[in-house]
Amino acid sequence: MKKKTLLYLLLGTTLLVGCNGENTNNSNTQTNTESLNNHSEMALSENENTNKSKENKDIPEVSIDELPYQIETLEADSIGEVYGVATYVNNSPYPVKGFSLDGTLPSKNETTYFISVDTVLPGETSANFESNYKENTEIKKISYSYIKDDKEYFVEYDVKLDKYTETEFFD
Repeated sequence: MKKKTLLYLLLGTTLLVGCNGENTNNSNTQTNTESLNNHSEMALSENENTNKSKENKDIPEVSIDELPYQIETLEADSIGEVYGVATYVNNSPYPVKGFSLDGTLPSKNETTYFISVDTVLPGETSANFESNYKENTEIKKISYSYIKDDKEYFVEYDVKLDKYTETEFFD
């Protein structure tokens, strides 16, 4: 249970970092993201006895093809910030507990995070979740977790490398 709590704490921290649209210091944003990634990697390696992680090019039980997402660009707000609203459809046979899209805003070279922490059942569409966004924002990483046979699996997909990393959590 500690492992799940740690994962959710890291996901929550990512949410807080991603929602700060006022941060214009690129190096701080990149440092915070790198630090968070390092903490995630450390947490996973510390828990090797209870978690099983594998990197491969094989497609996991729930692939990104079963979780199509859509991002709609909104009008600029009163201070000129542009946001996007994202949704995804769970076309897999398993409940999806969390879903995030990490991308880079081209004009600012800053990372933006679309994060949904809601559970979406098979055949359902997620609630809207938003973040800073421009139409040509490149999505670099897609992360999600799903439940199968009372086990939770966390998947990261590197869009550029077309590579999955899947971690199985045991209770």
